[in-house]
Formats: sequence, structure tokens, C-alpha cells
Amino acid sequence: PDEIKKKFRVEMATSLFDRLPYHLLGLKDHPLKQQIIEAITQTDIDPKLLNVSPALIDNILALRGLLAGDILFHCLMKRHRVEYGVARPGKKLLAVPFRGADTPSERSEFAHPDCALVFTCLAYYSDGL
Repeated sequence: PDEIKKKFRVEMATSLFDRLPYHLLGLKDHPLKQQIIEAITQTDIDPKLLNVSPALIDNILALRGLLAGDILFHCLMKRHRVEYGVARPGKKLLAVPFRGADTPSERSEFAHPDCALVFTCLAYYSDGL
């Protein structure tokens, strides 16, 4: 499983660099591209040692949390509307854990805020907004 996670991290990082979103265009053709990919995919490299602007370092740290911290991998392994989803009808717009198919767990929410955000994005994406 560790080899699969490592390959997933590298593939996601290289795919991201192939199609950068607008707010990360400062990384396009960056001379430290390979070091940045290593910094967001490995936990033993300190990304603050890279010589990039403070605005880019914040984005690099956010990506590192999702990829090197395996948060994205963890969230993608869960099944929508079986293990997480947006409770409808409900007051909360954030994704919540489910007990079974289309059965939200009562008065519970994800403990990790990054997981809650990723699960919410995935839930709305899967529901078609």
C-alpha cells in the first residue's frame, strides 16, 4: 500500500503541474519544479527551504498537506453516499459521515477539517452541484 500511495502522490503532483489552476500559475516553468514536486509529495523535505515567494509557499504547504499527508488519498478511498455525503434535507452544507447507504450519522461530523473540506467538495462534485 505504501508504494501505491507514493505513486499516487507523484502522479497527482505531476498532473497538477501539467494543468495548473490560475492561482498557481507562478509555478509554471519554475526552475525548482522538481524540488517543489518532491516537497509536496514527501514528508521528509522542508518546503520552506525552497526559494519561492511567500504566496507560493502557502499554496505549496496546502498541497503538501493534501498529498504528502495522504488526506486526498484517504478521502478518495471512501464511497460517496455510503461513507460520507451531504445530509439532505439538513442545515449543514458540509459533508458528514454516513452509517450506510443514504443514511447520515446523526449529530456527527468529521474531526479533521481538511477531510471535511475534501469530502464536501467530492460530495458536491458527485451530486452534480
